Amino acid sequence: MAFKTNITLGLIGNYCNFPDVQLVDGGSLVANYTISASVSLNQLKLPSAYSYINDAAVIAAIDMVNESNDILPNVHVNVKRFTDCGGYYPGVLELYNGYSGGYAGSIMSNEIGLSYTDVVGVIGIEYSTTARNVAEVLSQYQIPYCSSGSSSPRLSNKNRYPYFFRTLTSKGLGRHIYQLLKVWNVKRVAILFQRDDDMGIQFGFDIFETMSQNSVRVVANLGIPSAMDTDDLQYVRQQILQNDARYIIVSGQSAFTSAVYYAMANVGLVGDKYVWIGYNTPANVISSQDMNVYKSIQGFILFIQQPPDITTPSFKAFHERVLQLAEITKPDLTAEVLADSSYIGAAPSFDCVMAMLIGFDQFLRKTGFSVVALANRELQQFLNYTVFRQTKHVGLDAVLDFNEYGDLLLSYQVTYFNGDYYNQTVFGHTSSDATAFLASNSASVKFNDGSSIPPSDGSKSSPVLHSYTGRTAEGLALIVVSTLGILASLSSALFIIMNHKNKFIKASSVHESLVIVLGCCTVFVALLFWVDDLTAIKCRFRQTLLSIGYCLATSTIVCKNVLLVCMFGKEKPARKPVKLIAAARGFNITLVGINFLLGIWSVFFGPVTIAISLADAQNSYFKTCQAAKTSIASTLLYYYNILLGLSLLPILFLVTKRAMGIT
Repeated sequence: MAFKTNITLGLIGNYCNFPDVQLVDGGSLVANYTISASVSLNQLKLPSAYSYINDAAVIAAIDMVNESNDILPNVHVNVKRFTDCGGYYPGVLELYNGYSGGYAGSIMSNEIGLSYTDVVGVIGIEYSTTARNVAEVLSQYQIPYCSSGSSSPRLSNKNRYPYFFRTLTSKGLGRHIYQLLKVWNVKRVAILFQRDDDMGIQFGFDIFETMSQNSVRVVANLGIPSAMDTDDLQYVRQQILQNDARYIIVSGQSAFTSAVYYAMANVGLVGDKYVWIGYNTPANVISSQDMNVYKSIQGFILFIQQPPDITTPSFKAFHERVLQLAEITKPDLTAEVLADSSYIGAAPSFDCVMAMLIGFDQFLRKTGFSVVALANRELQQFLNYTVFRQTKHVGLDAVLDFNEYGDLLLSYQVTYFNGDYYNQTVFGHTSSDATAFLASNSASVKFNDGSSIPPSDGSKSSPVLHSYTGRTAEGLALIVVSTLGILASLSSALFIIMNHKNKFIKASSVHESLVIVLGCCTVFVALLFWVDDLTAIKCRFRQTLLSIGYCLATSTIVCKNVLLVCMFGKEKPARKPVKLIAAARGFNITLVGINFLLGIWSVFFGPVTIAISLADAQNSYFKTCQAAKTSIASTLLYYYNILLGLSLLPILFLVTKRAMGIT
């Protein structure tokens, strides 16, 4: 067996949550952390389940790398656990919020930097409030730190945190929220942020800045303490009512979001005229709230990092490893719970380990440095976040690529609470670059009153859904025009067939004339797919039929006139017109066939979503077809049809020139 070099990763977490944990020499190193079936089953009932299962996810990733011959071969990865909040104390599960870990975190950071020099990288499962200090000190010690729990935009500052990166989305959340507000035509919002929590403050600023840059008026921007009292809540209520705020964005931890939301629900500020939006779930119910919690929570809009696909082989293998480590079964910890970023959400912790260790591996292969030098901390000056930016490894959440801020490039999933317990329904997602909101094909949003129509933002009356139905003048006009067009096309075809021996009809070319009429008829049929409510299948038929109808008519006109130029373009007519006619028709069939295949490829095998557009002048909105992403096929089809249309110009010029010559 080949000799293996040992390297060590530090694992930072809230180990003060666990009563049996002991610390080495009163410092931060955890001495006797235990994972067993009984401990696991007990922890899953407690708020500390997040820390416990994410710890198991880290160990699962380290075990997988140690078993691999492809990642860091001849290397054994060890782990040392460090507490950022000291030892256990009574009430810690209710009291610890990141701030009280300041002193303990400072001790821990310096111990990792100075005392435990075998630690070459750190994985953190911390509050942002604690991580901002830890990440800064570790950057000074040039120790790479990947976080799966700290999402504050403050940590995106690479001048201050050059060794910090994370398997989380962060900076730019406001731009993602804005894409949904833009679809709903919302121009007025209020922001409530947790003023003593770093994540709440920083995301609140991020959202405020985005709204201001995009002409969305922030009518109230209120900082509220975590330990809010009656006066604080009364002030919030007065400000919402005084400014007539209808769309309210909450920035803070889950407990804060819950406290504010249910307090406002108790005083009537949740209902059909209000839309509440947040990035942390308000499912931490305050037991004293006297209300129907599930009815109150209905319609709350939640932005969450796009969760992993639990059906993939990689996630299934990850799930099995966590279950084996925790000595529990699938009913105890389902794949859905393991992936749920609003509860356990352990995939980012697994991906953090993989990103760091694969980054180490790729760096050593690229530079030729030895793993011994890595283990001895001789390479730390090179190991800032840029080493891990583009590993191209496919993680559980996404390809592990990070932006210039060290944040994971990933979209946000957008859900609403549907009133059935704490269950949510996905109604869309944003693009990873925050330039679009893409609605789901299978579900539309339902607000607190069950309506799918976005309420007014307070600046105007509520918009109404606009569609072309038989009950509207536009819809009736569309139906009449389409029907008349289809009847005219069929009548023309019948006339041509019945008089095909007439010399004037024969002179116009019976077959080509019928194909042109068929193309026109196809376009009129396509127009009928604008009638009534829009669905994904209607989007597909719209594009396919319009493209085919256009191509049938245009390509036939092109080929027919090319034939005329070939036959009569010289002083003497062509001697073999039959062959020319066959060639022209064959070319026509080829043009239509290419269009048809590109249309089928781009429409029926590409992702199509139903987006919502709004018409300001009419104070209404309507649904439109929108591709989830631009495909090669749709791009080719677009330019193919343009070229087909442009080809008419030179051909018609030649035909006109020849006709004038004959005359």
